[in-house]
Amino acid sequence: MTATTTRRLSTPQSRRAEDAVRAWRREGAAGTVGVIDPGQALDDGLARDLAGMGLVVLRCTDPFAALVRFAIRPVQVAVLLADDDRPGAGPVVRALRSELALPVLLAWDPARGLPPADAVLAGAQPLLRLPLEIDDVLARLGEVWPARPPGGSVLSAGDLVVDTGAYEATLGGVPLGLARREMNLLLALVQTPGRVVPREQLCRLWPSASDRDGNLVAAVARLRRHFARVGAPAAITTVRGLGYRLEEIALSGSGTTRRSA
Repeated sequence: MTATTTRRLSTPQSRRAEDAVRAWRREGAAGTVGVIDPGQALDDGLARDLAGMGLVVLRCTDPFAALVRFAIRPVQVAVLLADDDRPGAGPVVRALRSELALPVLLAWDPARGLPPADAVLAGAQPLLRLPLEIDDVLARLGEVWPARPPGGSVLSAGDLVVDTGAYEATLGGVPLGLARREMNLLLALVQTPGRVVPREQLCRLWPSASDRDGNLVAAVARLRRHFARVGAPAAITTVRGLGYRLEEIALSGSGTTRRSA
């Protein structure tokens, strides 16, 4: 494919894009976006736009080489551009999530049909659409980006320590590496460890989502996988008909088996 799939700002969309840029500059964080672009469908324009907001785009055309590059130069979010219908992205997405603990955003062209099933089943989030728009990119990055809001306090439950100022969570000193959605969910749970947080309250974390309950279930599943990775698979209990509870005993030294990240 020789034509670019990055759409430059058009007049009807410019105000929305400018609002997204201002919001990112106010609330976002610097870092690196890892882009897997087998079809070389991304031009340099969007990368320049992102660079103006403190974001670096590390682009790879070979999906498996991307695993090595993203490990050597840590990135905060991986973006996979699926500009054709070829399967085979599943193992790469699975490795990005399990080995590098990265959220993976999937970009595809809805005109071609559904997003690649193997990538979605491996954990890629089909949130971006081709051709890319800067406001859409920033909005989706903002949902998963590990931000660092100012100020804050330190919360704990067992060996779990959540630094709200640094927007970081560790269990027994091992970083959990949470994206924004999982971190916001954990913050809601750690406020009252051992007590049920109502499902309705947690669903408010996604006020604009069309399927808030689905977003909650998916976020709980991802957060549980992070805890399981560091030896605390029973950290979150589902209380049917009510909500979710953070189990302090499962987060203590006697209730976990430590594993390195």
